[in-house]
Amino acid sequence: MLDIWRLYLIALAMGILNMLFTVASRSTLPTLIGRDELVEVNSKLEVGRSAAQVIGLGIAGILIRAFSAPIALIEDAATFVVSALAVQIVGTDPDP
Repeated sequence: MLDIWRLYLIALAMGILNMLFTVASRSTLPTLIGRDELVEVNSKLEVGRSAAQVIGLGIAGILIRAFSAPIALIEDAATFVVSALAVQIVGTDPDP
């Protein structure tokens, strides 16, 4: 059974992990690209984030309707695993 306290703990953990990912991704970006490209790349990333937020809600509704909410959450978790694997592939130049 999922009670309210477990839900609070899950929400807290998700918030903390989201904050850590955001800080890490913002601080890692300058090591992946040159400083002269930073503004352009940041703007493209923000466009992608905005599009994902808008489109993601629609896709979530379609998945929930087609399969069910638990299956949609499993699919969402799978996309995080794919994202984590993709981040592992990205290398950094030790001398930017």
